[in-house]
Amino acid sequence: MDLSTQAGVDMSDSYDTSSPFWQALMAHRETIPAYFYPRYPMERDFDEAHDRRIQSMNVVHEVNRVTYRRQRDAAGPSQAGSSHVQFPGNLPRFDDEHARPEED
Repeated sequence: MDLSTQAGVDMSDSYDTSSPFWQALMAHRETIPAYFYPRYPMERDFDEAHDRRIQSMNVVHEVNRVTYRRQRDAAGPSQAGSSHVQFPGNLPRFDDEHARPEED
């Protein structure tokens, strides 16, 4: 099972506006209070919060990039640069050796 079918929900239904899932989701959204406007009374506030989330995502991506490169380099020169080859399973998993760019 992959993430697109996690918990028995086909994520493609989330984008099919004629699906029962979409219709139920929209009906549910009508019953809950508004989220964005009370939280961000001005559009500028909404945009600034979005920019902060993007910046946070970019920081995490850089950390992940360093980890990827460290694991790729540990795989040896035969693996480096070959994106079609499955990553070696004998290397530490991402959570076991999570690199921090500031420590390199």
